[in-house]
Amino acid sequence: MIGAELLVRTLEEHGVEYIFGVPGDIENTLFAALKDSRIQFFNVRHEQSGAFMADVYHRLTGKLGVCFSTLGPGATNMLTGVANAHQDRSAVLALSGQLARPQLTFDSHQYINLKRVFEEVTKATFIVKRARDMNADISSAIRIAKREKPGPVHVTLPIDVLDEDASGYRTVSSHQELTFNYEVQLREMYDLIKNSNKVTAIAGPGVVRANASAHLVAFLEKYNIPAYTSFLAKGVIPEGHALNCGILSRHSTKARENLGNQDLVILLGYDRIEGVEPIMWEGARATATVDETSPPDGFVPTVEVRAPIRDVLESLTTRLDPVRKDAADIEAMRIKTPLVTSEVEEMFPAHPAYVLKVVGELLGRDDVVVSDVGLHKQYVGMYYPAEAPNKTIFSNGLSSMGFSLPAAIAAQLVLPDQNVVAVTGDGGFQMNLQELATAVEHRLPITILIFNDGGYGMVKDRQLRQVKKTYAAQFLHNTHYAKIAEAYGAKGFRLETVKDLRANLRAAIEHRGVSVVDIPIQQYSDIQGMR
Repeated sequence: MIGAELLVRTLEEHGVEYIFGVPGDIENTLFAALKDSRIQFFNVRHEQSGAFMADVYHRLTGKLGVCFSTLGPGATNMLTGVANAHQDRSAVLALSGQLARPQLTFDSHQYINLKRVFEEVTKATFIVKRARDMNADISSAIRIAKREKPGPVHVTLPIDVLDEDASGYRTVSSHQELTFNYEVQLREMYDLIKNSNKVTAIAGPGVVRANASAHLVAFLEKYNIPAYTSFLAKGVIPEGHALNCGILSRHSTKARENLGNQDLVILLGYDRIEGVEPIMWEGARATATVDETSPPDGFVPTVEVRAPIRDVLESLTTRLDPVRKDAADIEAMRIKTPLVTSEVEEMFPAHPAYVLKVVGELLGRDDVVVSDVGLHKQYVGMYYPAEAPNKTIFSNGLSSMGFSLPAAIAAQLVLPDQNVVAVTGDGGFQMNLQELATAVEHRLPITILIFNDGGYGMVKDRQLRQVKKTYAAQFLHNTHYAKIAEAYGAKGFRLETVKDLRANLRAAIEHRGVSVVDIPIQQYSDIQGMR
Protein backbone atom coordinates (compact mmCIF):
# COMPACT_ATOMS: atom_id res chain seq x y z
CA MET A 1 0.00 0.00 0.00
CA ILE A 2 1.27 3.48 -0.91
CA GLY A 3 0.55 6.79 0.78
CA ALA A 4 -2.24 7.78 -1.62
CA GLU A 5 -4.06 4.51 -1.01
CA LEU A 6 -3.69 4.90 2.74
CA LEU A 7 -5.06 8.43 2.50
CA VAL A 8 -8.18 7.20 0.71
CA ARG A 9 -8.60 4.30 3.15
CA THR A 10 -8.32 6.71 6.10
CA LEU A 11 -10.93 9.06 4.64
CA GLU A 12 -13.24 6.09 4.08
CA GLU A 13 -12.76 5.02 7.70
CA HIS A 14 -13.92 8.47 8.78
CA GLY A 15 -17.08 8.28 6.64
CA VAL A 16 -16.09 10.78 3.95
CA GLU A 17 -18.55 10.81 1.04
CA TYR A 18 -17.36 13.68 -1.15
CA ILE A 19 -14.19 15.58 -1.91
CA PHE A 20 -14.94 18.96 -3.49
CA GLY A 21 -12.20 20.43 -5.63
CA VAL A 22 -10.16 20.72 -8.81
CA PRO A 23 -7.64 17.98 -9.64
CA GLY A 24 -4.00 18.75 -10.37
CA ASP A 25 -1.66 17.06 -12.80
CA ILE A 26 0.85 15.88 -10.17
CA GLU A 27 -1.38 13.87 -7.79
CA ASN A 28 -2.09 11.01 -10.21
CA THR A 29 -1.68 8.21 -7.67
CA LEU A 30 -4.30 9.85 -5.43
CA PHE A 31 -6.88 9.90 -8.21
CA ALA A 32 -6.00 6.35 -9.19
CA ALA A 33 -6.79 5.35 -5.60
CA LEU A 34 -10.03 7.34 -5.62
CA LYS A 35 -11.20 5.65 -8.82
CA ASP A 36 -12.06 2.45 -6.96
CA SER A 37 -13.27 4.19 -3.80
CA ARG A 38 -16.82 4.86 -2.65
CA ILE A 39 -15.72 8.48 -2.12
CA GLN A 40 -16.88 10.73 -4.96
CA PHE A 41 -14.53 13.44 -6.18
CA PHE A 42 -16.94 16.30 -6.92
CA ASN A 43 -15.27 18.32 -9.64
CA VAL A 44 -15.87 22.09 -9.44
CA ARG A 45 -14.72 24.99 -11.60
CA HIS A 46 -12.78 26.92 -8.94
CA GLU A 47 -11.08 25.76 -5.76
CA GLN A 48 -12.71 28.52 -3.68
CA SER A 49 -16.09 27.04 -4.59
CA GLY A 50 -14.97 23.60 -3.50
CA ALA A 51 -14.17 24.93 -0.04
CA PHE A 52 -17.54 26.75 0.16
CA MET A 53 -19.24 23.47 -0.74
CA ALA A 54 -17.33 21.51 1.91
CA ASP A 55 -18.32 24.18 4.45
CA VAL A 56 -22.04 23.95 3.69
CA TYR A 57 -21.93 20.16 3.39
CA HIS A 58 -20.75 20.07 7.01
CA ARG A 59 -23.38 22.55 8.20
CA LEU A 60 -26.26 20.58 6.72
CA THR A 61 -25.10 17.03 7.49
CA GLY A 62 -22.90 17.41 10.57
CA LYS A 63 -20.32 15.29 8.74
CA LEU A 64 -16.79 16.30 7.85
CA GLY A 65 -16.53 18.39 4.68
CA VAL A 66 -13.46 17.75 2.52
CA CYS A 67 -12.00 19.96 -0.21
CA PHE A 68 -8.95 19.56 -2.39
CA SER A 69 -6.55 21.67 -4.41
CA THR A 70 -3.31 21.09 -6.17
CA LEU A 71 -0.19 23.05 -5.21
CA GLY A 72 0.58 26.77 -5.67
CA PRO A 73 -2.24 28.77 -7.28
CA GLY A 74 -4.73 25.96 -6.72
CA ALA A 75 -4.12 26.17 -2.98
CA THR A 76 -4.22 29.96 -2.85
CA ASN A 77 -7.51 29.85 -4.79
CA MET A 78 -8.90 27.63 -2.04
CA LEU A 79 -7.76 29.94 0.75
CA THR A 80 -10.83 32.24 0.88
CA GLY A 81 -13.26 29.33 1.10
CA VAL A 82 -11.21 27.77 3.90
CA ALA A 83 -11.14 31.11 5.74
CA ASN A 84 -14.92 31.26 5.36
CA ALA A 85 -15.27 27.81 6.97
CA HIS A 86 -12.98 28.98 9.76
CA GLN A 87 -15.08 32.01 10.61
CA ASP A 88 -18.43 30.22 10.25
CA ARG A 89 -17.15 27.25 12.32
CA SER A 90 -17.43 24.40 9.82
CA ALA A 91 -15.47 21.16 10.20
CA VAL A 92 -13.54 20.99 6.92
CA LEU A 93 -10.48 18.98 5.97
CA ALA A 94 -8.64 20.97 3.29
CA LEU A 95 -6.11 18.90 1.33
CA SER A 96 -3.48 20.29 -1.04
CA GLY A 97 -0.98 18.52 -3.22
CA GLN A 98 2.59 19.75 -3.02
CA LEU A 99 6.01 19.28 -4.63
CA ALA A 100 8.17 16.36 -3.56
CA ARG A 101 10.00 16.82 -0.26
CA PRO A 102 13.44 17.57 -1.82
CA GLN A 103 11.87 20.46 -3.78
CA LEU A 104 10.32 22.27 -0.81
CA THR A 105 12.53 25.34 -1.17
CA PHE A 106 11.59 28.94 -1.86
CA ASP A 107 13.03 28.98 -5.40
CA SER A 108 11.21 25.88 -6.70
CA HIS A 109 8.65 26.31 -9.47
CA GLN A 110 5.09 26.81 -8.04
CA TYR A 111 6.30 26.31 -4.47
CA ILE A 112 4.47 28.13 -1.71
CA ASN A 113 4.84 27.26 1.96
CA LEU A 114 1.22 26.19 2.40
CA LYS A 115 1.58 25.44 6.08
CA ARG A 116 2.41 29.08 6.75
CA VAL A 117 -0.22 30.38 4.31
CA PHE A 118 -3.07 28.44 5.93
CA GLU A 119 -2.02 28.87 9.57
CA GLU A 120 -4.00 32.09 10.01
CA VAL A 121 -7.29 30.70 8.64
CA THR A 122 -7.41 27.21 10.16
CA LYS A 123 -7.43 25.50 13.54
CA ALA A 124 -4.25 23.61 12.61
CA THR A 125 -2.00 22.73 9.67
CA PHE A 126 -0.12 19.52 8.93
CA ILE A 127 2.53 18.39 6.46
CA VAL A 128 2.52 14.64 5.98
CA LYS A 129 6.25 13.88 5.93
CA ARG A 130 6.15 10.09 5.64
CA ALA A 131 3.61 7.77 4.03
CA ARG A 132 3.39 5.69 7.19
CA ASP A 133 2.29 8.85 9.08
CA MET A 134 -0.69 9.38 6.74
CA ASN A 135 -3.33 7.64 8.84
CA ALA A 136 -2.18 9.23 12.10
CA ASP A 137 -1.85 12.75 10.67
CA ILE A 138 -5.16 12.69 8.79
CA SER A 139 -7.00 11.19 11.76
CA SER A 140 -5.54 13.84 14.07
CA ALA A 141 -6.52 16.58 11.62
CA ILE A 142 -10.10 15.32 11.44
CA ARG A 143 -10.38 15.11 15.22
CA ILE A 144 -9.22 18.72 15.55
CA ALA A 145 -11.58 19.90 12.80
CA LYS A 146 -14.64 18.32 14.42
CA ARG A 147 -13.88 19.36 18.01
CA GLU A 148 -16.01 22.25 19.31
CA LYS A 149 -15.78 24.96 18.05
CA PRO A 150 -15.36 23.14 14.74
CA GLY A 151 -13.28 24.56 11.92
CA PRO A 152 -10.99 23.73 9.01
CA VAL A 153 -7.64 21.96 9.19
CA HIS A 154 -5.25 22.07 6.24
CA VAL A 155 -3.02 19.17 5.26
CA THR A 156 -0.14 19.44 2.75
CA LEU A 157 0.50 16.27 0.73
CA PRO A 158 3.95 16.09 -0.95
CA ILE A 159 3.61 13.94 -4.06
CA ASP A 160 6.50 11.68 -3.16
CA VAL A 161 4.72 10.87 0.12
CA LEU A 162 1.64 9.90 -1.89
CA ASP A 163 3.81 7.54 -3.95
CA GLU A 164 5.83 6.16 -1.03
CA ASP A 165 5.36 2.72 0.52
CA ALA A 166 3.17 3.02 3.63
CA SER A 167 3.80 -0.44 5.05
CA GLY A 168 3.87 -0.54 8.83
CA TYR A 169 1.88 2.70 9.05
CA ARG A 170 1.11 4.03 12.49
CA THR A 171 -2.31 4.88 13.87
CA VAL A 172 -3.49 7.09 16.73
CA SER A 173 -5.91 5.99 19.43
CA SER A 174 -9.05 8.04 19.90
CA HIS A 175 -8.99 10.48 22.78
CA GLN A 176 -11.40 10.11 25.66
CA GLU A 177 -14.40 12.43 25.42
CA LEU A 178 -14.25 15.58 27.50
CA THR A 179 -16.22 15.36 30.73
CA PHE A 180 -18.03 18.50 31.89
CA ASN A 181 -18.60 19.24 35.57
CA TYR A 182 -20.94 22.20 35.73
CA GLU A 183 -23.46 21.59 38.51
CA VAL A 184 -22.30 24.60 40.55
CA GLN A 185 -22.37 26.93 37.54
CA LEU A 186 -25.79 25.61 36.49
CA ARG A 187 -27.20 26.43 39.91
CA GLU A 188 -25.62 29.90 39.77
CA MET A 189 -27.26 30.52 36.42
CA TYR A 190 -30.62 29.28 37.69
CA ASP A 191 -30.42 31.59 40.72
CA LEU A 192 -29.48 34.49 38.45
CA ILE A 193 -32.55 33.87 36.30
CA LYS A 194 -34.74 33.48 39.38
CA ASN A 195 -33.59 36.78 40.89
CA SER A 196 -33.76 38.85 37.68
CA ASN A 197 -36.89 40.63 36.52
CA LYS A 198 -36.04 41.51 32.92
CA VAL A 199 -34.35 38.59 31.14
CA THR A 200 -33.53 38.22 27.44
CA ALA A 201 -31.68 35.48 25.59
CA ILE A 202 -29.49 35.54 22.48
CA ALA A 203 -29.23 32.29 20.51
CA GLY A 204 -26.09 31.84 18.41
CA PRO A 205 -24.78 29.20 16.01
CA GLY A 206 -23.71 26.90 18.84
CA VAL A 207 -27.41 26.09 19.32
CA VAL A 208 -27.59 24.91 15.70
CA ARG A 209 -24.48 22.74 16.00
CA ALA A 210 -25.86 21.23 19.22
CA ASN A 211 -29.13 20.37 17.48
CA ALA A 212 -30.82 22.10 20.40
CA SER A 213 -33.57 24.12 18.72
CA ALA A 214 -36.42 22.22 20.41
CA HIS A 215 -34.64 22.39 23.77
CA LEU A 216 -34.18 26.15 23.35
CA VAL A 217 -37.85 26.77 22.55
CA ALA A 218 -38.95 24.62 25.50
CA PHE A 219 -36.66 26.58 27.84
CA LEU A 220 -37.88 29.96 26.58
CA GLU A 221 -41.52 28.92 26.89
CA LYS A 222 -41.14 27.48 30.41
CA TYR A 223 -39.44 30.63 31.70
CA ASN A 224 -41.30 33.06 29.39
CA ILE A 225 -38.03 34.60 28.16
CA PRO A 226 -37.89 36.52 24.85
CA ALA A 227 -34.92 35.91 22.58
CA TYR A 228 -32.99 37.23 19.59
CA THR A 229 -31.15 34.98 17.17
CA SER A 230 -27.96 35.65 15.25
CA PHE A 231 -27.84 35.30 11.46
CA LEU A 232 -26.25 31.84 11.63
CA ALA A 233 -28.87 30.77 14.18
CA LYS A 234 -31.88 32.07 12.21
CA GLY A 235 -34.69 29.52 12.47
CA VAL A 236 -33.75 27.95 15.83
CA ILE A 237 -36.82 29.80 17.09
CA PRO A 238 -39.64 29.60 14.52
CA GLU A 239 -40.24 32.89 12.76
CA GLY A 240 -43.75 33.43 14.10
CA HIS A 241 -43.08 32.32 17.68
CA ALA A 242 -44.39 34.78 20.25
CA LEU A 243 -41.01 34.96 22.05
CA ASN A 244 -38.94 35.54 18.90
CA CYS A 245 -37.65 39.12 18.92
CA GLY A 246 -36.03 38.81 15.50
CA ILE A 247 -32.58 38.56 14.02
CA LEU A 248 -29.80 40.38 15.85
CA SER A 249 -27.71 42.59 13.61
CA ARG A 250 -24.67 44.48 14.78
CA HIS A 251 -26.21 47.49 13.00
CA SER A 252 -29.32 47.57 15.24
CA THR A 253 -29.31 50.45 17.71
CA LYS A 254 -32.78 49.37 18.85
CA ALA A 255 -31.54 45.94 19.91
CA ARG A 256 -28.61 47.56 21.71
CA GLU A 257 -30.97 49.77 23.69
CA ASN A 258 -33.19 46.80 24.57
CA LEU A 259 -30.34 44.56 25.68
CA GLY A 260 -28.68 47.33 27.67
CA ASN A 261 -31.82 47.69 29.79
CA GLN A 262 -32.00 44.05 30.87
CA ASP A 263 -31.31 42.63 34.30
CA LEU A 264 -29.88 39.51 32.67
CA VAL A 265 -28.76 38.65 29.14
CA ILE A 266 -28.30 34.91 28.50
CA LEU A 267 -25.98 34.01 25.62
CA LEU A 268 -26.49 30.50 24.25
CA GLY A 269 -23.89 29.33 21.75
CA TYR A 270 -22.88 32.95 21.14
CA ASP A 271 -20.00 33.58 18.74
CA ARG A 272 -18.33 36.96 18.49
CA ILE A 273 -17.17 36.06 14.96
CA GLU A 274 -20.59 37.11 13.62
CA GLY A 275 -19.81 40.72 14.47
CA VAL A 276 -22.13 41.14 17.46
CA GLU A 277 -19.81 42.55 20.11
CA PRO A 278 -20.38 42.56 23.91
CA ILE A 279 -20.97 46.31 23.66
CA MET A 280 -24.44 45.36 22.36
CA TRP A 281 -25.52 44.49 25.91
CA GLU A 282 -23.39 47.02 27.73
CA GLY A 283 -25.48 48.28 30.63
CA ALA A 284 -27.18 44.97 31.38
CA ARG A 285 -26.92 44.15 35.07
CA ALA A 286 -25.66 40.59 34.52
CA THR A 287 -24.75 38.15 31.76
CA ALA A 288 -24.64 34.36 31.55
CA THR A 289 -23.05 32.24 28.82
CA VAL A 290 -23.65 28.60 27.90
CA ASP A 291 -21.24 26.91 25.51
CA GLU A 292 -18.67 24.12 25.36
CA THR A 293 -15.89 26.64 24.87
CA SER A 294 -14.84 29.75 26.75
CA PRO A 295 -16.26 33.21 26.01
CA PRO A 296 -14.25 35.45 23.67
CA ASP A 297 -11.24 37.32 24.99
CA GLY A 298 -12.13 40.46 26.89
CA PHE A 299 -15.69 39.36 27.73
CA VAL A 300 -16.15 38.09 31.28
CA PRO A 301 -19.76 37.00 31.95
CA THR A 302 -21.27 37.04 35.41
CA VAL A 303 -21.81 33.29 35.14
CA GLU A 304 -20.13 30.96 32.66
CA VAL A 305 -21.61 27.50 32.18
CA ARG A 306 -19.15 25.52 30.10
CA ALA A 307 -21.11 22.45 29.04
CA PRO A 308 -23.16 20.96 26.18
CA ILE A 309 -25.97 23.41 25.39
CA ARG A 310 -28.64 20.72 25.12
CA ASP A 311 -27.79 19.32 28.55
CA VAL A 312 -27.96 22.73 30.19
CA LEU A 313 -31.27 23.68 28.56
CA GLU A 314 -32.77 20.31 29.45
CA SER A 315 -31.66 20.64 33.08
CA LEU A 316 -33.08 24.16 33.35
CA THR A 317 -36.35 23.04 31.80
CA THR A 318 -37.01 19.63 33.35
CA ARG A 319 -34.74 19.07 36.36
CA LEU A 320 -34.86 22.47 38.02
CA ASP A 321 -38.17 24.14 38.79
CA PRO A 322 -38.73 26.69 35.99
CA VAL A 323 -39.30 30.23 37.23
CA ARG A 324 -41.75 31.91 34.89
CA LYS A 325 -40.82 35.54 34.30
CA ASP A 326 -43.34 38.36 34.02
CA ALA A 327 -44.48 39.06 30.48
CA ALA A 328 -42.06 41.42 28.74
CA ASP A 329 -43.13 44.07 26.27
CA ILE A 330 -41.93 41.93 23.41
CA GLU A 331 -43.46 44.17 20.77
CA ALA A 332 -41.23 46.99 21.97
CA MET A 333 -38.19 44.68 21.90
CA ARG A 334 -38.87 43.06 18.56
CA ILE A 335 -36.83 43.98 15.49
CA LYS A 336 -39.91 44.72 13.45
CA THR A 337 -40.21 43.91 9.80
CA PRO A 338 -42.19 46.70 8.11
CA LEU A 339 -45.24 45.56 6.19
CA VAL A 340 -44.84 45.12 2.47
CA THR A 341 -47.47 47.59 1.27
CA SER A 342 -49.31 47.65 -2.05
CA GLU A 343 -47.12 50.62 -3.00
CA VAL A 344 -43.98 48.53 -2.44
CA GLU A 345 -45.48 45.64 -4.41
CA GLU A 346 -45.98 47.87 -7.45
CA MET A 347 -42.42 49.24 -7.58
CA PHE A 348 -40.21 48.49 -10.56
CA PRO A 349 -37.33 47.94 -10.37
CA ALA A 350 -38.64 45.65 -7.65
CA HIS A 351 -38.25 46.21 -3.92
CA PRO A 352 -36.18 43.40 -2.33
CA ALA A 353 -38.62 43.00 0.56
CA TYR A 354 -41.44 42.21 -1.86
CA VAL A 355 -39.30 39.71 -3.76
CA LEU A 356 -38.49 37.84 -0.54
CA LYS A 357 -42.13 37.97 0.53
CA VAL A 358 -43.09 36.17 -2.68
CA VAL A 359 -40.21 33.69 -2.28
CA GLY A 360 -41.43 32.88 1.24
CA GLU A 361 -44.94 32.25 -0.10
CA LEU A 362 -43.69 29.90 -2.84
CA LEU A 363 -41.28 27.80 -0.77
CA GLY A 364 -42.13 25.18 1.83
CA ARG A 365 -41.00 24.86 5.44
CA ASP A 366 -38.17 22.47 4.58
CA ASP A 367 -36.86 24.35 1.55
CA VAL A 368 -33.56 26.23 1.80
CA VAL A 369 -32.56 29.79 0.95
CA VAL A 370 -28.84 30.54 0.62
CA SER A 371 -27.84 34.19 0.84
CA ASP A 372 -24.84 35.85 -0.69
CA VAL A 373 -23.23 38.91 0.93
CA GLY A 374 -24.48 42.48 0.52
CA LEU A 375 -27.52 44.49 1.50
CA HIS A 376 -29.72 41.66 0.30
CA LYS A 377 -28.32 39.53 3.16
CA GLN A 378 -29.92 41.92 5.64
CA TYR A 379 -33.21 41.55 3.80
CA VAL A 380 -33.02 37.75 3.79
CA GLY A 381 -32.36 37.93 7.53
CA MET A 382 -35.36 40.15 8.14
CA TYR A 383 -37.94 39.15 5.57
CA TYR A 384 -37.49 35.47 4.78
CA PRO A 385 -39.61 33.39 7.22
CA ALA A 386 -37.40 30.53 8.44
CA GLU A 387 -39.25 28.06 10.64
CA ALA A 388 -36.31 25.76 11.41
CA PRO A 389 -32.50 25.99 11.69
CA ASN A 390 -30.30 25.61 8.61
CA LYS A 391 -33.11 26.67 6.29
CA THR A 392 -31.31 29.95 5.68
CA ILE A 393 -27.59 29.67 4.99
CA PHE A 394 -25.30 32.70 5.35
CA SER A 395 -21.65 33.55 5.14
CA ASN A 396 -21.55 35.76 8.20
CA GLY A 397 -18.15 35.45 9.84
CA LEU A 398 -15.93 36.27 6.88
CA SER A 399 -18.93 37.48 4.82
CA SER A 400 -17.61 36.26 1.48
CA MET A 401 -19.16 37.52 -1.74
CA GLY A 402 -19.56 34.71 -4.26
CA PHE A 403 -20.65 32.26 -1.54
CA SER A 404 -24.26 31.61 -2.49
CA LEU A 405 -24.00 29.73 -5.80
CA PRO A 406 -21.49 27.05 -4.68
CA ALA A 407 -23.22 26.88 -1.28
CA ALA A 408 -26.56 26.25 -2.99
CA ILE A 409 -24.98 23.44 -5.04
CA ALA A 410 -23.83 21.71 -1.86
CA ALA A 411 -27.23 22.21 -0.24
CA GLN A 412 -29.05 20.68 -3.21
CA LEU A 413 -26.58 17.80 -3.30
CA VAL A 414 -27.37 16.77 0.29
CA LEU A 415 -31.06 17.79 0.21
CA PRO A 416 -32.26 16.44 -3.15
CA ASP A 417 -35.93 16.50 -2.14
CA GLN A 418 -35.98 20.18 -1.15
CA ASN A 419 -36.07 23.32 -3.25
CA VAL A 420 -32.85 25.33 -2.90
CA VAL A 421 -32.83 29.02 -3.81
CA ALA A 422 -29.70 31.19 -3.90
CA VAL A 423 -30.23 34.92 -3.37
CA THR A 424 -27.33 36.97 -4.66
CA GLY A 425 -26.46 40.41 -5.94
CA ASP A 426 -25.15 40.99 -9.43
CA GLY A 427 -21.73 41.63 -7.89
CA GLY A 428 -21.60 38.41 -5.89
CA PHE A 429 -23.02 36.31 -8.73
CA GLN A 430 -20.22 37.32 -11.07
CA MET A 431 -17.57 36.19 -8.59
CA ASN A 432 -18.41 32.49 -8.99
CA LEU A 433 -20.82 32.26 -11.90
CA GLN A 434 -18.64 29.56 -13.48
CA GLU A 435 -20.23 27.12 -11.05
CA LEU A 436 -23.37 27.20 -13.19
CA ALA A 437 -21.49 24.61 -15.24
CA THR A 438 -21.02 22.47 -12.11
CA ALA A 439 -24.72 22.64 -11.22
CA VAL A 440 -25.78 21.80 -14.77
CA GLU A 441 -23.24 18.99 -15.07
CA HIS A 442 -24.48 17.35 -11.88
CA ARG A 443 -28.14 18.05 -12.71
CA LEU A 444 -28.80 19.91 -9.47
CA PRO A 445 -31.99 21.97 -9.90
CA ILE A 446 -31.02 25.07 -7.93
CA THR A 447 -32.66 28.46 -8.50
CA ILE A 448 -30.50 31.59 -8.49
CA LEU A 449 -32.18 34.97 -7.92
CA ILE A 450 -29.97 37.88 -8.94
CA PHE A 451 -30.87 41.10 -7.12
CA ASN A 452 -29.60 43.33 -9.88
CA ASP A 453 -29.01 46.95 -8.92
CA GLY A 454 -26.19 47.51 -11.38
CA GLY A 455 -23.31 47.62 -8.92
CA TYR A 456 -22.07 46.86 -5.46
CA GLY A 457 -25.19 47.88 -3.53
CA MET A 458 -23.75 47.97 -0.02
CA VAL A 459 -20.70 49.91 -1.20
CA LYS A 460 -22.94 52.43 -2.96
CA ASP A 461 -25.09 52.72 0.14
CA ARG A 462 -22.15 53.42 2.45
CA GLN A 463 -20.60 55.91 0.02
CA LEU A 464 -23.86 57.81 -0.38
CA ARG A 465 -24.31 57.95 3.39
CA GLN A 466 -20.80 59.11 4.18
CA VAL A 467 -19.59 61.16 1.20
CA LYS A 468 -22.85 61.79 -0.72
CA LYS A 469 -21.51 60.34 -3.98
CA THR A 470 -20.35 57.01 -5.37
CA TYR A 471 -16.99 55.93 -6.74
CA ALA A 472 -16.17 52.65 -8.54
CA ALA A 473 -19.32 50.99 -7.15
CA GLN A 474 -21.50 51.21 -10.26
CA PHE A 475 -21.32 48.76 -13.18
CA LEU A 476 -21.21 50.62 -16.50
CA HIS A 477 -22.13 47.57 -18.58
CA ASN A 478 -25.63 46.09 -18.47
CA THR A 479 -24.98 42.33 -18.48
CA HIS A 480 -27.71 39.99 -19.75
CA TYR A 481 -27.59 37.31 -17.06
CA ALA A 482 -30.41 35.23 -18.56
CA LYS A 483 -28.33 34.73 -21.71
CA ILE A 484 -25.31 33.78 -19.61
CA ALA A 485 -27.46 31.16 -17.89
CA GLU A 486 -28.61 29.77 -21.22
CA ALA A 487 -25.03 29.57 -22.48
CA TYR A 488 -24.27 27.25 -19.55
CA GLY A 489 -27.32 25.11 -20.28
CA ALA A 490 -29.49 26.61 -17.54
CA LYS A 491 -32.90 28.26 -17.86
CA GLY A 492 -32.73 32.07 -17.92
CA PHE A 493 -35.43 34.53 -16.88
CA ARG A 494 -35.23 38.32 -17.06
CA LEU A 495 -37.90 40.31 -15.24
CA GLU A 496 -39.31 43.14 -17.37
CA THR A 497 -42.19 44.16 -15.09
CA VAL A 498 -43.02 43.53 -11.45
CA LYS A 499 -46.33 41.98 -12.52
CA ASP A 500 -44.37 39.01 -13.86
CA LEU A 501 -42.44 38.44 -10.62
CA ARG A 502 -44.56 35.70 -9.07
CA ALA A 503 -45.00 33.80 -12.34
CA ASN A 504 -41.29 33.96 -13.13
CA LEU A 505 -40.27 32.84 -9.65
CA ARG A 506 -42.76 29.99 -9.68
CA ALA A 507 -41.58 28.82 -13.11
CA ALA A 508 -37.93 28.99 -12.02
CA ILE A 509 -38.51 27.06 -8.79
CA GLU A 510 -40.65 24.41 -10.50
CA HIS A 511 -38.17 23.97 -13.36
CA ARG A 512 -36.35 20.70 -12.75
CA GLY A 513 -33.04 22.09 -13.83
CA VAL A 514 -30.78 25.01 -13.02
CA SER A 515 -32.52 28.38 -13.38
CA VAL A 516 -31.39 31.98 -13.10
CA VAL A 517 -33.79 34.89 -12.56
CA ASP A 518 -32.43 38.39 -13.26
CA ILE A 519 -34.48 40.79 -11.09
CA PRO A 520 -33.92 44.55 -11.45
CA ILE A 521 -33.89 45.89 -7.87
CA GLN A 522 -34.37 49.31 -6.32
CA GLN A 523 -31.22 50.92 -4.99
CA TYR A 524 -32.27 50.28 -1.41
CA SER A 525 -30.38 52.63 0.86
CA ASP A 526 -32.16 52.04 4.15
CA ILE A 527 -32.86 48.78 5.95
CA GLN A 528 -35.92 49.77 7.95
CA GLY A 529 -36.15 48.01 11.26
CA MET A 530 -32.44 47.16 11.45
CA ARG A 531 -31.72 50.46 13.12
